[in-house]
Amino acid sequence: LRERLRDELVELRGLIGRVVPPRLAELGLTRAIEERAELILGVDGPALELQLAASGEALGDRARAVALRVVEEALHNVRRHARASRVSVRSWQDDSSWSIEVRDDGCGFDPGTSGGSDGRRFGLGLMGQRASMIDGTIAVRSRPGEGTTVTLSVPIRKEPR
Repeated sequence: LRERLRDELVELRGLIGRVVPPRLAELGLTRAIEERAELILGVDGPALELQLAASGEALGDRARAVALRVVEEALHNVRRHARASRVSVRSWQDDSSWSIEVRDDGCGFDPGTSGGSDGRRFGLGLMGQRASMIDGTIAVRSRPGEGTTVTLSVPIRKEPR
């Protein structure tokens, strides 16, 4: 039974990972990130700076969907936990990878502590799982009183998307 459940979970994760959010397909990654960032942070949230130099066109549909979801989760964490006055979202690309970073000037936290009753650790774990679905990595840098930076890096594949 456990093996069957494990197989079903793997299949379900694959299906979820292949679902492309409708607004992403309609707008493209850059515009979808802009739209979601403005919506999540709202008019009364921290000041938003966007520097989306890399469009993500080198990524496949699944990787773009994961990138959008990771950015959304990072921004929700800023809104819920950071008490930030400023947040920036920037993307860049080199020959081998595409990256996006969400950085805030909020209260920060100690990433070395385990657990966490505020839900932040669950969200960070979910980001890491999503990144691994596309062979990407998540890096979290934070210190109490110094804000937080979440970076997603995704390898660029030369094969067709």
